[in-house]
Amino acid sequence: MVDAIDIVLDLGFGDAGKGLAVDFLCAKKPRETLVVRFSGGHQVGHTVVVEKRRHVFSHFGAGTFRGCPTFYSKDTTVFLPGLVREAALIADLQPFNYYDPLVSVTTPYDIAFNRASERINQHGSCGVGFGATLKRNAAGITLFVKDLQFEWVFKQKLAAIRDYYETKLEKFGQSLVKEFWQHLVDYRDADFVEACKESQRYWAIQSPDSILPRFERLVFEGSQGIMLDQHHGIFPHMTPSFTTSRNVWRLLEEARISGKQTVIHYVTRCYQTRHGNGPMSSEKSVELRNLETESNGYNPYQGVFRTAELDIELLNYALASDEAEHRTSMPIRKGLIITCLDQRPEFDTLALAGRLTSDFDTVHGSYGPDSAAMKKLYCSRHERFGIVSLQRS
Repeated sequence: MVDAIDIVLDLGFGDAGKGLAVDFLCAKKPRETLVVRFSGGHQVGHTVVVEKRRHVFSHFGAGTFRGCPTFYSKDTTVFLPGLVREAALIADLQPFNYYDPLVSVTTPYDIAFNRASERINQHGSCGVGFGATLKRNAAGITLFVKDLQFEWVFKQKLAAIRDYYETKLEKFGQSLVKEFWQHLVDYRDADFVEACKESQRYWAIQSPDSILPRFERLVFEGSQGIMLDQHHGIFPHMTPSFTTSRNVWRLLEEARISGKQTVIHYVTRCYQTRHGNGPMSSEKSVELRNLETESNGYNPYQGVFRTAELDIELLNYALASDEAEHRTSMPIRKGLIITCLDQRPEFDTLALAGRLTSDFDTVHGSYGPDSAAMKKLYCSRHERFGIVSLQRS
């Protein structure tokens, strides 16, 4: 029976430290905790460090170091050859996922089209076919994890996906994209089918109402950031996914979980970050330290990793955007997690928390990549003048 619900959301353009936050929350009751992925998919890269062991989780939840399984909702995607490769790297952890039967399966064709078209668009895509998969599904050319149990259906759908993209390429009108596509799809469907079969040792199909109520604690692991949300982001540099808490309320309703106190943990670095050429509201440079722990860097599809001073107005916009999606009668508490404070020791956490429009029940600060370096900040607010005391314990 569920007693605690935690939701981890990124207030920016991604890369704020959601993996660290999820690991921190899962460490409290790991045996009773289920991590829930409710947006995004295999394109995430959530870095977790525990006792000097470091891993970037893409195909498993960020609670895997703690032994927590992960449930993927129908709003997510999976790329199963990648799952097999990642599972081999962390085999000692015995990683395991539960998938909603309608989780979307990414194919090499989705990845190839994504990478080929991104050479022209340069919208900041990760280049792993996430957005292409969701757009293909929306067009009615579907492939779900449930389909993988039926080999003939699986192969027929795979052929339909190839035909779908070849038709799109004819309309694209860019010879460079067509040439790049032909180079990328030089592989055999049989290899993909075999990899999907091999992956089945690491996952099982479950519906939300059958899996979520079996755990005492649910930790909802968000993807990307609210500033990339398909309703609240800025076109065209956005994701075809809901990165607010919107999907969480539907999942809890489907699982018939109600009346619980829920904590939304809003995560931000102590500076603004963004991949690629999408707009940043601040271009004021920041001086950073300890960059040897930075997981992000140049990506041929996302572009360069950029940093700048925080924009309080943008953080408040993200908070307001998520609050607009709170379609629930469940009581909600709010927490703020400020990460990467070791990179800016002079950062004024008091000034940040005092200028945000939400009232936070808890404020935490991360002073290193390991969640053991997370410190609780005590926050008390005056009715009119905002924060009057904030100090590290």
